[in-house]
Amino acid sequence: MDNSLNNSVLRHMPLAYGLHKIIPDDGGRPRDLEIVDVNGKFEELTGLFARDIIGRRASEVIPWLLDGGFVWPASSGDGAQTGAPLRCERYAQALGRWFFVEGYCPEKGYCVTLFSDITEEKDKAGAAAEGERKLQRYLDFAPLGLIVVSNRAGLEEANPEACRITGYTAGELCRLNLQHLIERSSRIMALMFFKDLLTAGEAACQLQIKTKSGQTRWLTLNARTVSEDRHAIYCQDITSYKALEDDLVESELLYRTFINASNDVIYLKDENLRYVIVNNALLDQFGCEGSEIVGRTDFEFRPGDVSCQAESTDREVIGRKTGSVSKMAADGKIFEAVKFPVSIGSRKTGVGAYIRDVTERERAFDEIKYLSYHDHLTGLFNRRYFDSVLKSMNDERFMPLAVVMADVNGLKLINDSFGHTEGDALLKKAAEVITRGCRKDDISARIGGDEFVILLPNTDSTEAGKIVRRIKKLQSKVTIRQLKLSLSFGYAVKHDVRSDIELVVSEAENKMYKNKMHESATTRSKTVGIIMQTLYEKCIGETEHSNRVSRIAAAIATELGLNPEQVNQISVAGLLHDIGKIGVDERILNKPGIFTRADREEIEKHAESGWRILCNSDEYALLADYVLYHHESPDGKGYPRGIKGDSIPLESKIIAVSDAFDAMTNDRPYRKALTRDEAVSELEKNSGSQFDPEVVRIFVEKVLSGGYDI
Repeated sequence: MDNSLNNSVLRHMPLAYGLHKIIPDDGGRPRDLEIVDVNGKFEELTGLFARDIIGRRASEVIPWLLDGGFVWPASSGDGAQTGAPLRCERYAQALGRWFFVEGYCPEKGYCVTLFSDITEEKDKAGAAAEGERKLQRYLDFAPLGLIVVSNRAGLEEANPEACRITGYTAGELCRLNLQHLIERSSRIMALMFFKDLLTAGEAACQLQIKTKSGQTRWLTLNARTVSEDRHAIYCQDITSYKALEDDLVESELLYRTFINASNDVIYLKDENLRYVIVNNALLDQFGCEGSEIVGRTDFEFRPGDVSCQAESTDREVIGRKTGSVSKMAADGKIFEAVKFPVSIGSRKTGVGAYIRDVTERERAFDEIKYLSYHDHLTGLFNRRYFDSVLKSMNDERFMPLAVVMADVNGLKLINDSFGHTEGDALLKKAAEVITRGCRKDDISARIGGDEFVILLPNTDSTEAGKIVRRIKKLQSKVTIRQLKLSLSFGYAVKHDVRSDIELVVSEAENKMYKNKMHESATTRSKTVGIIMQTLYEKCIGETEHSNRVSRIAAAIATELGLNPEQVNQISVAGLLHDIGKIGVDERILNKPGIFTRADREEIEKHAESGWRILCNSDEYALLADYVLYHHESPDGKGYPRGIKGDSIPLESKIIAVSDAFDAMTNDRPYRKALTRDEAVSELEKNSGSQFDPEVVRIFVEKVLSGGYDI
């Protein structure tokens, strides 16, 4: 490969490339890099041009590359690499972007860096992690013990309550063989329990375990299958209830005292299912006295479906002489009935029970299961569910399978301008539109910050296009802050189970991003206009102020001899210089009194807010720096960065004088206007400290006396 071809490859490669000369310290150890060459992708990702940075040090122009201590790639004296190349992630705060960096030494004294933008991957990972953390908080504070087991790995997770019950830490439980946790006398019951779980997807039983300290405890277990090979087992310590059974005959008085202190319904029935003992909770629930129910059956006291259900499980316990755990619904609530056989005389067996209202617990179970597969903001399925169902739909029954990728346009701009509450509202509206546009059996999921995916079973490309067009028609009728909802779509179709579904998803995603390049730019430009209109409505006098600043700045630029294109850019920047105030409280913007320190700090954020907003618009991105620095001062006492002198762009210096003069010569909510002469005196007094001397001179000598409409 000749040098010209090598050079062409480097120039057009999709990774940012930089060749650097290593700058050593007095001891010969690397301490900085001199930039020798960069390619077009480097310029695109950093916003820095080769002509401006070649020959300069990395610590000056790309300091983020050296943040955290640069781990230099090793090379030997003859230039051959002897150590592994550098691989790390770096955050460029000025750009607000994450990069993955790789570096190596091609020859002694030189270093090559390659990096790519991984900001979207970081954002997606953060969203997924937040969902996982929320689910984990539900599990950690659950009032029941929770143990997660899998067919393959055995016990995988345990929450704090499960650790408290067993006496083991979560790590110890995960290393423990379940056989050693279960008391020997309960192992047959445990085998039946797991058999039911694997075949029916749910199971319940009572058994004994041996705690870490050697104590024997009775537990009620309720288990459900939550994924293909994972099962959640909820456990509750019922040792005290079992002690109640053992002491029943020995101390009826103690028994009655104990059961009446319980909020659970407790009873004992004889072999004919007549009530023998009942507690106060049962009497309160039925609204009767003990004499009205003792000696009678459920059918004699309250005939109906509930009595049929109760009798069926009671007879099963007596007949099998084994306990049971069942659930039943009554009066809009869910009850869990734990029943057990009781010897009540010579060769006679009755049934004892305690029945607990588990409505809240069951709702919590449902909420946990819901959150594990749903996005908490939009209610659509989440990334975890999508990844799971995508595999299961690789089946002839669903072919052809269309995959539609969708991305909300302008979400970051909405978040930066109006706050995340408005951004969340935009995402919810997008989810509603997608749901309304899809069919009953279609699957919609939010898989990232602004990304959605739709799985369309038995759908070819023609039908998928119809569904996308239907959704786009619905979105055109939805507005947020006067801005029409805009989603970019891309879709692809899997026709055969043998084709790679990941490639189909990738194809749909690529088509979506291609469409987004045009649609998102249009949305962002419209959003900037809406932001300015909203600002004009919330801030008294802002419309007139922005227009006057625009005219003054254009006049100064003209007198400075700038070309027409530069004059026009400065004029537009003057019009937009306060766009960042959209994020400032309206009460502060229109406050009639003196600003507090907190008020001032809030207002001073508007320069950076304006910069972020304009950076997100292709049309106005070139003006972002002019707006960012228009409150900087030559003496370095301005904001937000505190830069000074020639570091401040000329355009920003012009806007600073224009803004100050107009603010001083017009009424503000907090003070009356100065005369033109008083305002000129203030500009001249602060020339060289707050304002650029040359800009002030041109304004006073030429603009004010030049017949300009200001």
